Amino acid sequence: MSTVRSNWVRPVAPRWRPVPRDAGVQYAPRAIKLAIVGAGSADKGQVQHMVMSLLQLSVRPNADAADALAIAICHASHRRLAALGGLGWSAVVS
Repeated sequence: MSTVRSNWVRPVAPRWRPVPRDAGVQYAPRAIKLAIVGAGSADKGQVQHMVMSLLQLSVRPNADAADALAIAICHASHRRLAALGGLGWSAVVS
């Protein structure tokens, strides 16, 4: 994943109630790769390919865009698992 804080997700959509400034979720790069590719040791090319495939993109995103989209996909998957009563990726990774 990128050297910038690519594993930090902040809510960007407006909500009915204010979100505290420090609200956010962190995912380890290994957990993101596991969610997207199925292997925590995947390289950037594999992440780019799977993001392109999952989102049915016609153009391969650059590495940083693929990282950002991978984080969003991981977060959506984590939220869906949590809503279904699962424990999320933290239970899978640890």
